[in-house]
Amino acid sequence: MNTLKNIPENFRPTRILKFKNELREKARDFVFSFPVAVFLDSCGNESDEYGTFEWIAAATHPTEKNIFLSLEILNPKEKKWLFGGFSYDLKSKLEPAVPYPSEPGFDFPEIFFFEPEVVIAQPRNSDEVWIWGDCNFEEWKGSPEIKNEVAFSSPLLSNFPKEKYIENIKKIRTWIQEGEFYEMNFCREFSAGCRIHNPVLLWENLIAASPMPFSALLK
Repeated sequence: MNTLKNIPENFRPTRILKFKNELREKARDFVFSFPVAVFLDSCGNESDEYGTFEWIAAATHPTEKNIFLSLEILNPKEKKWLFGGFSYDLKSKLEPAVPYPSEPGFDFPEIFFFEPEVVIAQPRNSDEVWIWGDCNFEEWKGSPEIKNEVAFSSPLLSNFPKEKYIENIKKIRTWIQEGEFYEMNFCREFSAGCRIHNPVLLWENLIAASPMPFSALLK
């Protein structure tokens, strides 16, 4: 099934291949050979009525012109590919009244988008792979295989102790009874220091065990 009719003219692919199972893996490994890359996978889920692709990969070499770290630089009127996302911690600036229980343990930028040099995707319900940009990823030989090992350098820790967690639960129950709100997502963060030898393979194992319709791996 060809879905080119649903794609705007300026987003038409430069090349189309017949889909083969190994092309997904080759596309994934090819883009992660770049300094900046992302792989988005629907994991076969078709519940998203607005979804266009089974999976899509993109990559670039970062420059001052193709990396965007602020909302002011992003121009929605420009019709071009942009990949990235917003950090959860951005809400502290957009909604300062919403408290954060502690300092975030990860040094992620609040906003990160990039304009890719190459994009590779399989359209949903299609036997094709579409390519934007100048690349022959299907000839990619890849790097030597690295075992999927995770070496922990510290124990698993919470961002606040058990006693504080229970105290907060009691407060939330009181607020619900008083009608302040009727539902709340109360999160407790766990983290541990570790060295991941093969993040890509670890991610593949995670989505195989628990397929997510909006799975993403960003480098």
